[in-house]
Amino acid sequence: MKKPRSIISSLILLFLAINAGQGLQGQTFHPDYLDGNIYLKLQDTTTVNLEPYGNNILPLNLILATFGVDSLYRPFKSGHPALQNVYRMEFSDTMGADNLIAQLGLLSFVEYAEKVPLVRTTGDVAMVPNDLQISQWGLAKIQAPFAWDVTIGNPSIKVAIVDNAVRLTHEDLASAIWTNPGETANNFLDDDLNGYVDDVRGYDVADFDANVNPPAGVSGWDHGTHCAGIAGATTNNGLGIASIGFGISIIPVKASNNSAGGNTLAKAYEGVDYARAAGADVISMSWGSRGISATGNLVLSLASNAGILLVAAAGNNNDSIPFYPAANTLCIAVGSTDQADLRSPFSNYGAYIDVMAPGSDIYSCLAGSDSDYGTLSGTSMACPLVAGLAGLIWSFSPSLTAVQVRTAIVNGCDNIDALNPIYAGDLGAGRINAYRSFNATGSATAFSPQPMILLSPNPASAKVKVHFPEDWKGPGIFASVYDMRGVQIEALTLQPAEAVISCENWTSGIYFLKFQQGARFHTVKLQVR
Repeated sequence: MKKPRSIISSLILLFLAINAGQGLQGQTFHPDYLDGNIYLKLQDTTTVNLEPYGNNILPLNLILATFGVDSLYRPFKSGHPALQNVYRMEFSDTMGADNLIAQLGLLSFVEYAEKVPLVRTTGDVAMVPNDLQISQWGLAKIQAPFAWDVTIGNPSIKVAIVDNAVRLTHEDLASAIWTNPGETANNFLDDDLNGYVDDVRGYDVADFDANVNPPAGVSGWDHGTHCAGIAGATTNNGLGIASIGFGISIIPVKASNNSAGGNTLAKAYEGVDYARAAGADVISMSWGSRGISATGNLVLSLASNAGILLVAAAGNNNDSIPFYPAANTLCIAVGSTDQADLRSPFSNYGAYIDVMAPGSDIYSCLAGSDSDYGTLSGTSMACPLVAGLAGLIWSFSPSLTAVQVRTAIVNGCDNIDALNPIYAGDLGAGRINAYRSFNATGSATAFSPQPMILLSPNPASAKVKVHFPEDWKGPGIFASVYDMRGVQIEALTLQPAEAVISCENWTSGIYFLKFQQGARFHTVKLQVR
């Protein structure tokens, strides 16, 4: 049991400690703990109550002010008596965690203070993969890296890309393409009796063969490859791009005839039926029509009844006229947003929209070569982002039903009506948020309150893009850069819309970027190579 101290003696010890070289210089960060967070346990016998934040305990208030503590609350809401005296502190002087713990230990009513563990899944997966590009703004916008801290994709979860074609040999897709375990290649037999011959790696339902690749030497066939990359490009492999699916499998389904060009899908619903027969968990449909098809609706019903989640693009007509299959209630209808969370100028809207997702200027794989990448825009790009998110959620909670996964995606959305007042009520539940969708499943733990600031790429070699959350928008954002010794090497003023930091002249190693806007602070680690 700690011996009681008077307030005066506590203050004297506190001031001696603070004046003995405390501060940013010489502090270290702890890779296994969550920066800027501490658990504080009060003595069981104390009558002190620190909620609501704000009290008349002078030595405690001095500590809070010195270390920039901006949040103090009880994190455990179960009401168990053993947890009633446990608090969580969030503070801005993240380099001073050990000093803060020492100062709190001087208070007579404190039993202990400790750093909060940084909890990761068992796979040693970095929060930001090594192939996340600055240009992949959509992944940062939907907080994908925080979702990847919960889980990465499981290859047993299959997302079917029903589209014009998919380049199987693309460097960022080859290892992500599903392989049919029940089929033998090139024996001209339907080994698994699913109705399709030699469909080892998908099927071309338009030309009735197992070659889902675009026709050689013909332009205009990027669409399906681009969509496949968005949903499930191989991630953290040091090549090309990252994808929201981060390890899921892609079933490629070619629904365009080689002779007809890649802009039309003559066998779109046949493609959906193949995806059902192949055992897809999610079907991504970046296409549609104003025409209503009873046959198409039947195919969708069969797929839905098989437990498959259907995701469809809402269309690029800039109007609210229903677009099918998105307008079919069995499908998640996906509209498109831009970097500012505004409705993309081309995107459809209206009562049939379920969710919005980034679809303007999306960087992904192209079909021109095995290392071809580029930018396309459309609700076609927003659709596979939602499909890949569904695959990621299912990877974490495979026992969920399609309805539950759909509900998690919808309930996890960030409402963007205030940013789009003309279209309020016509943008579904809002723009998807991958991290919040995991919490909406009811089976994932929230590892932090609200994710703050994200850097991409990380690791970086020349430039790094700073992605700010909405409540950090506006002027007056300052950044201080510290090396591993705690020595400040740069001080910057940033504009949140175009916040790019050059690191090409920094030596290789770990840096800490401390951001400030008003009274708020947040620190992010950056590896420079």
